[in-house]
Amino acid sequence: MRRQSPNESSDSINEDESSLKSSSLTTPSALTGGKDAIYLNKLNVTVFFAYVCSSASVAVPIVLINTIASELAPEGTSPGSFSASVAAYATFGTSMGKAFNGFICDSLGARRTMCLAFLGNTIGLILYSRGNSTVSLGLAGMLIEYNNSVHWPCMTIVLSSHYAADVMRLEAG
Repeated sequence: MRRQSPNESSDSINEDESSLKSSSLTTPSALTGGKDAIYLNKLNVTVFFAYVCSSASVAVPIVLINTIASELAPEGTSPGSFSASVAAYATFGTSMGKAFNGFICDSLGARRTMCLAFLGNTIGLILYSRGNSTVSLGLAGMLIEYNNSVHWPCMTIVLSSHYAADVMRLEAG
């Protein structure tokens, strides 16, 4: 709850709070014993879950690369060398994404760019699951990292444009 300024009546604060309650989902707060409520905005929850899925789509291949390397490393190559080669491709994908995705986001718009990036992540994960060599896994990892590098900037643009009229709601979550 925000503080009341000396020039502001309590009616205007109650109106602000009622408009927040009507446009949000209400869930009882476990921290305050259900007395107060946490208000979850649908857009915030959607962006949160999209970012969680995006982070998982990048983290799972990285976590599993050692297991994959133990099975797919060519004879005479250590699994550590195989994993390092695949990780190097992925790092290159991230750096390329940081360089180019800003321009793509500006020209196509944040929502379109984010949808295309999720589609690219899907294709990258399918290619990663079918990969059987250092190069194929590396290129698939590069595609995944390239597309993931634009997710958070696009989500930030979507949130800031949605809350442009009421910055305090953006800060309040």
